[in-house]
Amino acid sequence: MSTNPAGDEVTFAPARTPVAAPAAAPVAVVLALALLAVGVLALLDALAGFGAFGGPRVVTDAATALDGTRARTWMLVAGIGAALLGLLMLAAALKWRRRTGVELSSPVSLWTRPGDVARIASDAAADDPDVLQATSVASRKKVKVTVQSTEQGAELTSRVKTAVQERLAPLAGSISVSVRVRAEVDQ
Repeated sequence: MSTNPAGDEVTFAPARTPVAAPAAAPVAVVLALALLAVGVLALLDALAGFGAFGGPRVVTDAATALDGTRARTWMLVAGIGAALLGLLMLAAALKWRRRTGVELSSPVSLWTRPGDVARIASDAAADDPDVLQATSVASRKKVKVTVQSTEQGAELTSRVKTAVQERLAPLAGSISVSVRVRAEVDQ
């Protein structure tokens, strides 16, 4: 909640959930390029028809070649293939987009990326005095932390896991944390 200059309480609409690009995006790009190519051909055909330059009229020649054509077996196969391709494109357009963000517990709608969660987890693990180096990989549901240390054992693993969980407490929902300890090799 916030207040405006008149002193009235103002509520904000929640932000939309961050989601991945639609599955239909690559298909849309290919179709846009194909449509652009058809437009260029039509423009060249129109310019040739107006006598702007001499050359073949692609659209007119194609229409003339197809005039009087009778149905062939390959045309039925091509039609079925085109219908199946159309159904696949429709399915891609209607496919749910996966969430890409991790929500934070907050009165306002806040989101972060899994990569940011991994950086927070690495930073929390690196704060332990026995940890020499920490790296993390995160998804929306889990974090895998790998620490390099001269100390080994369940105590270090437990300390690091607790530190990471405390640092990730502001995330809405639960996120599982796993910790792997690697021994420091003297060189």
